[in-house]
Amino acid sequence: MTSKERDSSLKKNQHNMNQQNNNRINITTNPIQSSAGYLNMAQSITNGTNNILNNQSPTLNVNDNNILKVLMDAYR
Repeated sequence: MTSKERDSSLKKNQHNMNQQNNNRINITTNPIQSSAGYLNMAQSITNGTNNILNNQSPTLNVNDNNILKVLMDAYR
């Protein structure tokens, strides 16, 4: 193995190790982000329900895509 090949191999190994570390970090932080998203979604649904119950917005305009937006934001 030439020194050039060895250097290339070392770089690849380092890159793979970095990727594995990044994956570990993502696994630990994603549940926290997901929880925050679900909390926001629950709060939005609660607010929307309260508005309807209080007749503040008696008709729900589905064309506004508010519900879809809330769900998509929570999913992200």
